[in-house]
Amino acid sequence: MEGKMKKEDKDNTFKGYLDGKLKNKTFREAYEHYRDGLAIGLQIRDLRETAGFTQKKLADRLGVSQQVIARLESGEADNPTVSTLERIAKATGHRLHFQFERTRKTAPLQRSRTKSATKSA
Repeated sequence: MEGKMKKEDKDNTFKGYLDGKLKNKTFREAYEHYRDGLAIGLQIRDLRETAGFTQKKLADRLGVSQQVIARLESGEADNPTVSTLERIAKATGHRLHFQFERTRKTAPLQRSRTKSATKSA
């Protein structure tokens, strides 16, 4: 049983803590709202650190203030533009790549036939 984590050990990990907090509806809704921004911020920080840049050095390369980089990395920047993300990727020797993922909450939209399509059929 060496590879398995006991319940009390799991509860002491961040994942255990987060799992517990996500049971609260208000916390869960806020977490879901901010999750993507935080994930983008963490990726920006990882790109910057991998490139060996300080926030100031990356900011200088982008022509923005260090505070802008700090806000992006912390997830506080509301909806960074695709252009900003592309500039960060280029400055750190990367390219930007988007991928869509299906969520469990929503079903795909059904295509409806228009009147002109039904008349010609």
